[in-house]
Amino acid sequence: MTPRRDRLSAASALVALAVLAALAASGLTACGATAEGGNTTAVTTAATVDVGELPAALPQPDTTVADTVVETTEEPAPTTTAFVAPGNRILMIGDSILASTSKRYSNTMCNALVPLGWQVEIEAEVSRGIDFGVDVMQVRGDVGWDAGLVFLGTNYGNDATQYLKLLNRIINEFGDVPVVLVTVSEYRAEIRDVNRVIEDLTEVYDNLSIVDWHAITDERPSLLNEDGIHPTTTGREVLADAVAFHLGTAPTGPGKCLESVFTDDSKGTIDGRPSSSGTATTTATTPTTAAGNGQSTTTVKPGTSTTTTVSGSTPTTVTGTTLPPQTTVAPTMPPTTSPPVVTPPVVTATTPTT
Repeated sequence: MTPRRDRLSAASALVALAVLAALAASGLTACGATAEGGNTTAVTTAATVDVGELPAALPQPDTTVADTVVETTEEPAPTTTAFVAPGNRILMIGDSILASTSKRYSNTMCNALVPLGWQVEIEAEVSRGIDFGVDVMQVRGDVGWDAGLVFLGTNYGNDATQYLKLLNRIINEFGDVPVVLVTVSEYRAEIRDVNRVIEDLTEVYDNLSIVDWHAITDERPSLLNEDGIHPTTTGREVLADAVAFHLGTAPTGPGKCLESVFTDDSKGTIDGRPSSSGTATTTATTPTTAAGNGQSTTTVKPGTSTTTTVSGSTPTTVTGTTLPPQTTVAPTMPPTTSPPVVTPPVVTATTPTT
């Protein structure tokens, strides 16, 4: 590595300097140079040595190398901080994907988290954008949560600045508690902006972490319906398991599936398919008792339901709901010696709903 070569080069230079300094201090100089026809420079010794005597030991050069600190640019190994919440109450905010795991549908989220000790409240509705999270926090944000989860981004309005602004607001309203952000499947190219905002925010706040639903579904696309957005039955279970694995066991207990406040799914269905159109049936029932001449006539006019029963000389009129165009029923009664009790027919009207 480069830092190691730098360290060795510096050490070698220090050793060379130390040797030269020692030689200079001992007074040993070797400067002989003889050129053809030139002068000879004598070598001067530091002391005269008699024959048979050994010269004094030359001082040894100091080869001690001072510790050299070489700064490197190597980054420290990344660390992973475990999800830690002060309590077990978690508020989850989302759209139809999260709604499909709620208590009013599959209940897969509570099934996965309640056994771990979490008290889970899911506020999620069909076809909601990031502004829905702001609405939820205004109503439920100050209840006192130990953790939060936000899964809003599928209904992206193609405005990354606005998405960042509102998501940042939701995070701040949660306060210092840990908040999980869930990435979305990138079924359109611009959805990448959503996941990029989520990733960037985790670099800003220490209390944020990610459940990477995009990575999960990218690896296993069969977890989604054909629209590439809404999870299948198995997909919901995998999503709930991924959240449970990320949260781990709650610090306290017991767990509980809390009731939702936001439950308006009138804008669509949890699987992205069109809602089935049905019919509403209105039934008008008018019980009457006929007496006297034994004749009972029921008349229905357009826009009203009016039943007139002739009983002696006293008519009785009942007004009901809207029924089909005029229908007259006049039953013929056989002659009897005592007036029979006649019940008029029940008319059932079918009206379409939107």
